[in-house]
Amino acid sequence: MQMETMSRLRGLWAVTLLGACACGTSCGRPEAAATEADAAAQKSRIPHRRTSVEALADAELRHQEVARIEQSLHPDEDYQIAIDAWISSEPGNELAEVRMWWVDTGKNDERSPFGRGVRRHIDIDYERRDAHAFVVRMAEKEQVYLLDVELGADGTAAAYATVTPSSGAAIEHCRVTGGRLVTKTMIGIPVGLERLEVACIDAAGQAQQGEVRPVPR
Repeated sequence: MQMETMSRLRGLWAVTLLGACACGTSCGRPEAAATEADAAAQKSRIPHRRTSVEALADAELRHQEVARIEQSLHPDEDYQIAIDAWISSEPGNELAEVRMWWVDTGKNDERSPFGRGVRRHIDIDYERRDAHAFVVRMAEKEQVYLLDVELGADGTAAAYATVTPSSGAAIEHCRVTGGRLVTKTMIGIPVGLERLEVACIDAAGQAQQGEVRPVPR
């Protein structure tokens, strides 16, 4: 009986999250998943709906995938998380926008925004530091995980974090090349962010692995 109840709960979670993260932003009713953050994003020049990779750039903005994050929030195994950047050539070479959102690997890496199912447990916001840098904040109840997305002199964007390996001191400004978002669960259902594991390259060019060091909220 207990196993049957757990199975039903997982099924309800899958239906709820799919409805919030997918249908709410791609089924013709974006208002169903709208939040204040979503509304702000809709005012940007970047599409705030399910979008093909080819449609992410235009004559004025160049799209670049900065990093890909594995995840266990979405019940569909085809889904991952992308950190994307848009670089503007006018005026100068500037970092115009940064976004974290879903990647559907089963549909040619189409992007779609996070809905209420994710934002209920994780707050994600972006702060511009200057013309060449943003900070991305992923916050849960007590702590915040920071990623600095910076535009290099070569016109390529990269994400950096303070990373703590399993042994050794914290590594500052380690360039993130990939990662895995690990969730807190209750009876097998994701309920929040437990930690963010990443692979990165340190200042000496050495490959490292560890957890992004959180800061108090």
